[in-house]
Amino acid sequence: MADERIYVLCEKCGRPVPSGLIIDPATFRETFETFAGNRTRCPSCGNWTIWRGAKLWPESVVIQRFGKLPENH
Repeated sequence: MADERIYVLCEKCGRPVPSGLIIDPATFRETFETFAGNRTRCPSCGNWTIWRGAKLWPESVVIQRFGKLPENH
C-alpha cells in the first residue's frame, strides 16, 4: 500500500485535521501505540485531540467521507 497523509478527526467539531504523518496506513495501525500519546490542535475550533481513542484516518478515507481534503492540509 502507498504512503498517505494521516488525519485526526477533531473530537469537538468533527473536522479532519492533518496529523503531520505520512505513512503506510497498514503500518500505522500496527504501530499505533508508538503515536498514541500525540495530540493535534484543530485550526477550526482550537480543540486539542489526544490520539489515544481518537479516530485516525488515511487521506483516502477522508476523501471518501468528506468528498475532498480539508483546506488546511
